[in-house]
Amino acid sequence: MTAQDRPSLNAAQRRALLAADDGSGEVKGSRSVLDALIGSCLAVAHGRRGAVYLTPAGRAVRADLAAAATPAARADGSTEPGAFRPASGDGQAGLPTEPGERRREVLQAWAGLLEVRRLNGEGGTPALWELARPEWAVALALEAAGIPASGFDGRRRVWSGYCVSAGQESAEVRVGWRGPDAFEARCEAAARLGECRTVLVAAGWDAQLYQRSGGEHFLAVMVPRVPRT
Repeated sequence: MTAQDRPSLNAAQRRALLAADDGSGEVKGSRSVLDALIGSCLAVAHGRRGAVYLTPAGRAVRADLAAAATPAARADGSTEPGAFRPASGDGQAGLPTEPGERRREVLQAWAGLLEVRRLNGEGGTPALWELARPEWAVALALEAAGIPASGFDGRRRVWSGYCVSAGQESAEVRVGWRGPDAFEARCEAAARLGECRTVLVAAGWDAQLYQRSGGEHFLAVMVPRVPRT
């Protein structure tokens, strides 16, 4: 389906299409959103409970939206050989063998992520697409802002920086500060994680600085609890 043939969709309708079930095609949303999709022949109500499912045209539009919203580097962050991955601080992504080229890749991925938000009408808050891969999104925000990730050569840490990992809750991301000298990294962690917090809050995340009983600081990062329409 070409852009000229595609029905005009508002942000809520685009979100509903992108969030539709991959297998069944079931779409969920407000009554007005579902009625608009049905009226545009992108979805149809079916069954006794009146569930709404994508039509073939709806699936085509959804595929177009997903393709347009996905950064060129395949920002699913995972299995594709050679796919872009932001530096998490626990791997070799971001080691400065070609710093200029790496910086261009990071800024391209960040621009793509902002385009995802624009297309989905999310404004300054993380898009649903990001929430499916929060560690990836948080690491990209930090790297794009120029904050160093902890350097790890596969055997040991070679310089200080942030480390991104999964939190205790499903939607939570933890950000710590690690370095080759554990004591030095711990001493500077509060200040450097404060910088990380400023970046993440500006990028639309909720980030809170905590200190464990042993004195180690970390950020707990989550999406702001703002109702989505």
